[in-house]
Amino acid sequence: MSSVSWRRCSHSNLSTGRCLEFAPNLPTLGALLFTTASWNTFVDSVKEPAPTR
Repeated sequence: MSSVSWRRCSHSNLSTGRCLEFAPNLPTLGALLFTTASWNTFVDSVKEPAPTR
């Protein structure tokens, strides 16, 4: 794993601890695959404020 190149999403905010990192060169140990539409739906839902109780 020492050769993995992690990249941080440009929308990450280290001061709040909110960040997303990914590694395009992970060894093949399994994968989560998303369609573009599914990934966009996920990202859009993360951007929305949390529902109030």
